[in-house]
Amino acid sequence: MSEKGFLENGFIIDLSNAKSSADIILELSDILDLPDAKGKNICLKLNDIDLNKSQVMSINSLISSMGSTLAFVSTNSATTKESAESLNIKISELKNEIEVQELEETTPEA
Repeated sequence: MSEKGFLENGFIIDLSNAKSSADIILELSDILDLPDAKGKNICLKLNDIDLNKSQVMSINSLISSMGSTLAFVSTNSATTKESAESLNIKISELKNEIEVQELEETTPEA
């Protein structure tokens, strides 16, 4: 992974709106069933969702069984962070930021 957060062969899955771990499993299995998701390094964006170690383990197993790899988890939850780290799953911060270069003002030539 590079400094800018680029992940080769990466696939970001935003599940931050899921209400429960069952929702996560259901949505994730639907997404991973898509041909574009096969063989990818998956980043799960979970925001504030709390997942215990067995829930993270189940999600990781599902991703592996669908032919992909859980590369890292993006979370604001201390519980999820601790659970993922205990399973040697990397934690990363995904930000929806776009770098905008400032344009220099030019004066029209007369």
